[in-house]
Amino acid sequence: MLNQWRYTVKDWGKIVKDEDTDVLVKRDQLVQLLRQSKWFKDQQEMSALGKAVADLSDGQAEADCGDALDRIYDLADEQRVWLDFD
Repeated sequence: MLNQWRYTVKDWGKIVKDEDTDVLVKRDQLVQLLRQSKWFKDQQEMSALGKAVADLSDGQAEADCGDALDRIYDLADEQRVWLDFD
């Protein structure tokens, strides 16, 4: 059975795997990437994804960002979204 991805968020892995970039810079890059994605644009602003992205954007510590990222990963799984790690 082929996986049918509803959306793909390209360049996700490039940001996440970058060990030379500060966590808060990576946070900002991920927020921008998500907000520009069709996945995000197709959601309502107050959707679970919208809230998770807002929480990620507001996160000031790695733990804050980690919690929001966990929710985003869970939503991606539920909604069949490929967060591209190539």
